[in-house]
This record gives sequence, structure tokens and C-alpha cells, in this order.
Amino acid sequence: MVVSFWMAAAFFLRIFGISHESLWWDEYTSHVYLDSPTLADFLWMNRALDPLTLPVYYCLEYLWTHYVTGSVYGLRLLSIFIGLATLPMVYGLGRRIYGRRAGYVATALLALSPVHIHHSQSIRMYVVFVFLAVAAVFSFLRLLERPGWRPWLLHGMVSILLYWTHPFAGLIPVVLGGFLLLRYRSRTAVFWRWTISQALLFAPTLFYLSTVRFWPKDSTSLWIMKPGFRALLADLFFDDVSAFHWQFRLNDFAQRVAPGRLALDVLFAVLILFLLLRALRECLYRTKSPTDQAVREQKLLLVVWLLLPPLMLFVVSYLLRPCMFPRYTVHCIIPLYLLAGGAVTSIKSTVWNRTLIVCLIGSMFLQWLWLQPGPQRTDWRTAGILLHEEAGGEDIVLVENFLWRDVFTHNLNHLTEGPLPLPVAAGGTQQILAAQAALCTGTLAKQASAGHSPHVWAVLALGYFDPGWPAAFEQCLHAWGISFERRALPSIRKIALYKLTSTSTVPVATMEELFAQWQNFSEPAVSWDGSLDHTTLQSFGDLATELAVHGRPQMARGILDALFSFEHSPARDIYGNLYAALETGGDITPEAAAVKKLWAGYGFRENGQTEFACRAFKEAVSYDGRYALACFELGNAYYALRRYQEAAEAFASAAAADGRYHMLDSLGRALRTGGRVEDAFEAVQAYREGIGAQSRGEYEVASVLLRQAAAADPHLDDAYTSLAFVLIVQKKIEEAQEVLNAYLALDGTPVPGAYGLLAVVSIARNELDKALEYAEKAFTMDEAYARQFSSFFYAFLRDGDYTMTVEAMEALKAEGVDLYPLVYEYVVHLLL
Repeated sequence: MVVSFWMAAAFFLRIFGISHESLWWDEYTSHVYLDSPTLADFLWMNRALDPLTLPVYYCLEYLWTHYVTGSVYGLRLLSIFIGLATLPMVYGLGRRIYGRRAGYVATALLALSPVHIHHSQSIRMYVVFVFLAVAAVFSFLRLLERPGWRPWLLHGMVSILLYWTHPFAGLIPVVLGGFLLLRYRSRTAVFWRWTISQALLFAPTLFYLSTVRFWPKDSTSLWIMKPGFRALLADLFFDDVSAFHWQFRLNDFAQRVAPGRLALDVLFAVLILFLLLRALRECLYRTKSPTDQAVREQKLLLVVWLLLPPLMLFVVSYLLRPCMFPRYTVHCIIPLYLLAGGAVTSIKSTVWNRTLIVCLIGSMFLQWLWLQPGPQRTDWRTAGILLHEEAGGEDIVLVENFLWRDVFTHNLNHLTEGPLPLPVAAGGTQQILAAQAALCTGTLAKQASAGHSPHVWAVLALGYFDPGWPAAFEQCLHAWGISFERRALPSIRKIALYKLTSTSTVPVATMEELFAQWQNFSEPAVSWDGSLDHTTLQSFGDLATELAVHGRPQMARGILDALFSFEHSPARDIYGNLYAALETGGDITPEAAAVKKLWAGYGFRENGQTEFACRAFKEAVSYDGRYALACFELGNAYYALRRYQEAAEAFASAAAADGRYHMLDSLGRALRTGGRVEDAFEAVQAYREGIGAQSRGEYEVASVLLRQAAAADPHLDDAYTSLAFVLIVQKKIEEAQEVLNAYLALDGTPVPGAYGLLAVVSIARNELDKALEYAEKAFTMDEAYARQFSSFFYAFLRDGDYTMTVEAMEALKAEGVDLYPLVYEYVVHLLL
């Protein structure tokens, strides 16, 4: 009856306020791929965001979604039911070790525990982790009492489920093995049987984890830092005491009465420590009674369970890399409350016994009360609801950080009335976000009709428990002449929601104006040597893509035109097909989806997740089959995975979509025939680096790299022609002649461009008749080459017309072929 009461209370506390909780980052990683067509596909994709994913909880989650309910609240109910199922087992442990009343106290503490309530509401594996940890200990004790095959089988089954639930589940067998080691003299046979069986059961999980490539250390340092001694004490004894921990956000009342609350929390902590010391004394007390010895042995197991996992993670955090986080050892609250329950009920004085029980349970209830009404998780849901209610049809929404934008839009889809019918774009930094806001507010202000002024909204997720506002962002807004109204949505990670309006007398309305002003008042994200950095390119490209998808082609084209104008930028390769679709006025959805998948592939590749990068690039190509860059990156991913035939096909698709990728032909042949694949691939990489150096005017570096490319793969035609081009620009005419002669002496059919370059070499030698002969030979080899270059060569060599020659050069430059550094000096010398 008492256990039923606490289960009912636990259910109420876990269901209370659940509809106000958003999907925060951790839950997003568990939820985003639930619409996968198969369970296997879901488990595979889940590793993209959480590399150490293990399948037990995710199998439950997927099956519940597809066969019970797929709603967010339904999934939270699954966790609640698992959390509730833990309570009877905790009662059983308490009754077995200390007696019925101790079981009641431990059950009550767990029912009221804010930490357990939080995980019982979460769409994550931790509530299953706690349940299986308790089940493993419970079955272990049964195994010690009744060493038959059934307890061994039950314990083995629970252990398998536990090991495939969380990477740190291995700490549980360490606890049990450590306990058996302490009791080695009396448990020798059990120790060896248990150790060998658990090693065999845990080995497959350990092998799997050894093959997983986790995030680099520097990428996790912002959210999991090296713990201090205070963090260790909090994790050991005070997971649920707000004064000693930082896991939850206190409500306004709790913050206002901070001194009084702190005093109550300290008293609660002192009570816990007092009870633990009393429990430890009882554990060390020796007795000759076999029954008492067995109970003492079980108490010792609880002490080992409480202390060993946090201490081990603390040591590993200092010796290897930080890995101590409260939720990784959340199961250790179970022995804490069992020991406390046992100690308080062992007090013989009825008055003190009941008083301390009331204080213990009342203090835990206060810890829950300090957190109400919530929400605790980052409040994306309320931000989405407010935007649905207040944003106009011409407004634009900007979100800081690409990951937060994805989490925000996911919450829109699942916890509000649906996606916003507005562009929702991401800015990589607060400075870029402010610049995007300046462009959008200025453009909207100029386009606004009389009496109607659209707004730009900005959504920023602040740091954990950051009480202030994003100062750098607001400073940039003031500099851009943007006024704002702001609203705070508090949680463990506060959201700042801004409504922005341009108040500048001369608002920014074009990208050219934006970049011209940007460098005057902030650290420019744009590199003013004429290049565009990665984050700025992705951020403004994302804004253009969102504007295009939501029916604002003019703004989108304006942004893309500006991005294309930067030299040495991959903007046109990334967004060229999207821009072409905008120009035709057709459906741009496939091209936009392809761009987003390309960027996703780059993100996976940067994290070393080649298989996921390969899948993303493949999806990009499936959306847009003429997306040459996506085909090329897909080929690179296949090559890295040693899937050579598929790599060859992808490279061939890139060349078919864009003639500039014909430099992959030789590599493709090597991949198909099993030739010198590594050399051919190395040649392509050196060639691309050489072309990059050439485009930046670094001709000496380019010539070295292009010579390396030609040496690595003598059949890489473009390496020779590009090297000759660079040498001609450097006025090394004789060397260029030697390179071209060496190329023409090779087996195979030369490209027409080689004869075009020989024509340029002849022009440099003032051998114009010979130059015309070479040019016409190139024309006869390839009609496309003739269409592209005949106007220039004929105007220059046959007609001697300076004006027509320059016009032809300008037309070629517009196509991306810049002849000015190559021949303009000769044009001027010979025709003027």
C-alpha cells in the first residue's frame, strides 16, 4: 500500500508540467531520426549525432513510436513508466537489506528525487540505465543467495541489456566485481565464475565501443570539463541538493530567498552525510551471526556502488580526458537513498526516527519545489509558439548557430502547430547574426509598403545558467542602427528572443553595402583580401537558401550574387545550381535540399564520420543529379571507404555535370581498372591545391604542386596544361614549351587546350602564323573548344582587331576563363 502511494505520487510529479518541456539538444539527437523506415536505419543514423549510441533504449523508443504512439508526450510517458518500474525494485532492495521501513524511505526519496524525475521525463536512455543498474544489483544479490542456474541466467540477461544501454554501464560490473574482490576469501568460486561470465558478456560491447570514433577532445571541452573536488563531492552525495549542484534552474521564489534556501539545503546535506556515516559504521561493524554477516555484506555492496563509479570517472577525467558528468553516474543515487533509509530507520528512538524521516522526505520534496513550475529544458517550444502568434507573413527569423536552428525547427515541427511559414536561417556567430539582421531589416524597410513594417526576429540560446543578455550581439545591433525588443525564456539554457527593426537613416539593403560597412565597426568575418571565410559563406548562403525556398527570389539572388563576386570562393560551386533554378523561376526545392545535404556532409566529414558524410553527399546527388560538387565529394567519400567502383561512377558524374572535373578522368580509369589508385588520387589532390594556389596568384607554389601532380599521374592531362598556363604567366616561355612537348609525347590523345597553349607560346615568340595553326588544330579536335575560343583567336591572330579581341576576352572572363594574365600584354604589344 505504501509503495503504491509513492508510485502514484511519483507518477503525478513526473507528469506535472511535462507538456511545457521542449526537446533539448540531447533529446533531439534521440528523436530526430525516428521517422527512419527501419529500426536498423534508425540505429545507424542515430550514431551520426551520438557516436556512442547503444541500442537497447533506442529499440524501445523506435518500437514505441511506430506501434504505440509517436508523439513527444507519448515518448515521455514511456520513460515515466520505466522510471516508475524502478521504485518497486528499490523497495525490494531496501527491504532485503534493512527491512520494510527502510525500503519505504528509499522509495519515497526516489519518488521525490528531482534528478530521477528529470530523467524519467526525458527521451533518453538514462532512466533505462538506472532501471537496469538496479535490476543488475538485485539479480546479483539473488545469485549470491541462491546460486542455481535460474539466478545466473536472470543476471546474465539483465547484464546484457545493461551493457548495450550506455557506454558507462561497464562501471556496474566494476562495482560488483570490486565487491566480490573485497569478499574474495569467502566468495572465491563465485568471483571466478561471475568474472569469466561477465567478461564474455561484456566483450562484444567493449569491442564495438573500441571501433567507435568519438568526438575529438577539443570539441567536447565546452560542455564536459575537468571536474574539481567540489564537483566530485556533489556527484557522490548531493545529486539532488540544489545548493551543491548545477543541474537544474531554480524558480524565481527560490532565487529570491537564496539565504534561507541555502540554509535549508545545507541542513539537508548535513543530514545526508550524518546518515551515510552512520550507515558506514554499521557496515564496518563485525558480527558472528551468519544472517548479520550476509546483511553486512549487502551493505558493503551499497557503499562500493555509491563511491566507486564517480571516483573512477574522476580519476579517468584527470588521466585521459574529462568524462565525469552527473547523468553518467545517476544510478548511484539508488545506493545513496538505500543507505540513508537504512541508517535513519535503525535509530531506536521513535521520536528521532520519525523526525529525521520527515526531515529527509520533506527536504527532498523542497528540492523538487524549488524547481517548479519550470520548464527546465531549453524552451524552444515557447519561442516557437510566440513566433507563430506574433510574426508577420513577411518577417524573417534568424537563429544563432546551425545546430540550434535545427533543434529549434525540430521543436516547431513536433511541439507547436507546425513549421513557421517564414525563412528560418542560421548565423554561425553573433557578429554574423547581427550582420544578417542588418541586411534583412534594411531590405525589409526599403521594401515595406505604407503603414506596414515587417520585422526580423533573432533567437539565441545563451550559455548554461547565463543570467545576462548576449552583450556582443546587442553591441553589434546598436552599431548597425537596429532597435530591438527582447524577451527572456528562462531554463537551464535561457533563450533570448529579439524583435528587430532598422532605425538607421541609411539602412543597409544590399550585400555590397553590408560588406562595405561591416569592416568599420566590428571584427569582420569577411576576409578583406578578397576571400570569404567558411562560416560567413555558409551563414549567408543559408539565408539565401531559406529566402529562396520561401518565395523571396530577389533577396536570395542578391545575396548569392555578392557571394559569387568574392574571388577564390567556392560559393558558385556550392550554390550555382540553386541560383540557376532561381533564374528560371522553376521549383528550387530539390536544389535547396541538395545544398543542405552537401553542408551536412561537410559537417560529418569534419567530425571524421566518413560513412555519414558519404550518405549525405549521396542524398545531395539524389536531389540534384547535375550537382557537380556533390558528385565530386561523394567520390571522395567512396574513395575514403575504399569503394572504388562507386567512387569512379561518382567522379564520372561530376565530370559529366561540369567540364572542370574532367581532371578526374585518369583517376576514374585507375579506380575502374585497379591501376595506381593512390598515385592517381594524390595527383588529383595536388592538382586541386595547385589550381587553388594559381587562383590566388601564388604561381611559384602552384608550379611546384602541378609538377607533383604530373609526376604522380602522367595521364592527368590538366596537370600539364595548367602547369604550362602558370609558366606562361610567369614569362617562363621555354619551360612552358618543354612541358607541353613532354605532354604531347605521351601516349594517348592530347586535349585541345594543349594546342591552344602552344598557340599562346607562339604568340609570345611573335610567331603569329604558327600560333594560328595551333589554334585551328585545337578547333578541329573539339567543336566545343572552337565555339569557346575561336572568336578570341581569330580576332587576335587573323583579323588583328584590338576591340574585338578585348570583347572576346571579356566574354571568356564572364564564363570563368580569364585570359588577361596570360595574353593581354601581347595583345597590347601586337595590336596597339
